[in-house]
Amino acid sequence: MTKADLLRDLLELARREDLLEGENLEAFVRALRERASLILDERVRAVEAENAWRKEAMDGLQERVAGLEAENAWHLETAASLRETAAGLTETVRSLETEKAWARETIDGLQEAVRGLTEEKSSLESERQKASGAHHELLAHHRDVVRQVVREVLAVSSLSVLRTRQARRRLLALAELLGREAG
Repeated sequence: MTKADLLRDLLELARREDLLEGENLEAFVRALRERASLILDERVRAVEAENAWRKEAMDGLQERVAGLEAENAWHLETAASLRETAAGLTETVRSLETEKAWARETIDGLQEAVRGLTEEKSSLESERQKASGAHHELLAHHRDVVRQVVREVLAVSSLSVLRTRQARRRLLALAELLGREAG
């Protein structure tokens, strides 16, 4: 089911429950805003928590790389003076270089993931702003339709009993307008 279908179903349910009229409409709009805010806040919190974890992991890996580099330098200096252990130390150096390369690859991967999450956060914020804008447009449209209905009902109610045909025509036109709005 697409987002458009979900929205259509939600609006249909709201119409059936008379939530698109009067005070119910304002409560319905508040509830939609609150739900959207909760969803976006939860997504942002999750992204921020993951970003923090990734940053901590990256910092730890950078410290480990620095430690490995220092240890590697110590091994190289010691290897010159300890010829009998040179073969073992050379193997250790190769292992440390492999670990260092892995750590650098991991850091690069984590940095790329952080960039992706930052872009996703920006995208989510943009989607939230678009949804809020669409909501405001829909609310303005509904208020305009309600104003038109009120004006027309007041005009029809002020007609004399002798003008029932005119009242009937205006009420039919009003019903047609509302029918188009109801879909």
